[in-house]
Amino acid sequence: MIFEKERISDICFKNLKPLWLSTSKEFPTFLKPVSTDTKIINETFIQKNSKKMSKHWKKLNTNKMQWIPYYRKRWSRKTETLLNQFIREAPILNIRSSLSSDALSDIGTELKKFLYAARQFKPDLSVSDLGQALRNYLVYAIFLELIGKNQNFTPAIFGYSMLYPITDNYIDSDRSHDEKCAYNMMIRDKIKGEPVSPVSLHDIQTCKLLSDIEAVYPRDAETDIYS
Repeated sequence: MIFEKERISDICFKNLKPLWLSTSKEFPTFLKPVSTDTKIINETFIQKNSKKMSKHWKKLNTNKMQWIPYYRKRWSRKTETLLNQFIREAPILNIRSSLSSDALSDIGTELKKFLYAARQFKPDLSVSDLGQALRNYLVYAIFLELIGKNQNFTPAIFGYSMLYPITDNYIDSDRSHDEKCAYNMMIRDKIKGEPVSPVSLHDIQTCKLLSDIEAVYPRDAETDIYS
């Protein structure tokens, strides 16, 4: 099993460590250092837009949003505006200088699909947790552009991205050591294809995300993923 302690140690210390030690200590020439002023500007931008998204996201829980189509359509348009603003204006990411308008538009369209899926999956998802998942998805979107593939939102990338906040925040919580061990063992068994018995809504959600990945990458056809 690839996630066993011995396997990870073998990969990291025998293969990755020598490569890491052999790399140059100099700052890469193809990257531009980020100035302190730019960092401050970026942090201000992130905080400002996080507040906007937080306020916007909470509107989904109102009665009028649940029952009146007009408000849902207006929320959708506002979502697109906020996403486009983030993609096109983030100072440090500076995606706009590297991608065409069509590519940015395609990324925005797929990000909207991600948001809707997240809303359906976990209506009470916090903006902070959503942000963690979105960052994962955005990296995936950029990789697609780098290798010349079309933007493509799938259950697999949704499951992979959402597992970040769902698992990470659970392990970082104040739950007992035994609870965390049981949770990790459940994930291990699920990945190995063994029967699992979720005991909470959180367990069920975790298994659902892992199943989303397996739905796109079947165990029998993608043996390398599960080895």
